[in-house]
Amino acid sequence: MDPIIGIDFSVNSTGVCIRTNHKLSFASLLNITSMTSAKNVDVKLYIKNHKYLGKLSEFICLYPFQKQPISAAKKTGVDAWTKHLLKDSIAVVNKMVDNLHDFVILADIEDPFDVIIEHYSYTKNTDNIIQMVEMTSAFKRGIYERLCVPIEKFHFIPGPNVKMLAGKGSYKKYDMLQAFLNNAHHDELLESNYFYKFLQDNESLFINKKKSDIDVLPPISDLVDSYFIALSLFQTSQKISRSTSDI
Repeated sequence: MDPIIGIDFSVNSTGVCIRTNHKLSFASLLNITSMTSAKNVDVKLYIKNHKYLGKLSEFICLYPFQKQPISAAKKTGVDAWTKHLLKDSIAVVNKMVDNLHDFVILADIEDPFDVIIEHYSYTKNTDNIIQMVEMTSAFKRGIYERLCVPIEKFHFIPGPNVKMLAGKGSYKKYDMLQAFLNNAHHDELLESNYFYKFLQDNESLFINKKKSDIDVLPPISDLVDSYFIALSLFQTSQKISRSTSDI
């Protein structure tokens, strides 16, 4: 099996899981600005003093960046808004792709490898849709060019399919986390993974209980989703391999 890179892309918190025949590796491309209202953040100091990011960085590769929020297009005007978005799509995404490239080297995987990305998330906010589409497109092109991934090695999966793999298409973030922690697919690689063990022992650090729901704090839900995204392609490749061997 070729190595698999599962990616749950989002503007502020992208989760990455690399799956090989022998191990799982996790990385987060995290917008620190989205986690604090403070300005001019000292990123290293912020992570060190954060209630869980410092600890988490011992078990995953944490690649922080800073991206300021974009005001609504109706407020700033389409021209200024689009220029701001273009600037982000170039500078921020380039950094994210460079970080992904570094992570691939660190994970010590060789060509060829497959990349599977969750298809666009749905939202009613037009500004968010445009921002997601533009930045995701730039990110995919960056992977194609920087990591030299041919088109045929790209794969895409709808969000509901990722949830179905974890258990149900109606799953929320906390349900996905529980499926991950319970190792729903009896995955030996997950069972031996240090990030998985850390999360099992420290689950309470990463959840926020609300009146009607339990929220999973970033970047955990994105890391969990990236695992199931990579797992989906792995299971597909296993089925193809078995069907081929039966011929």
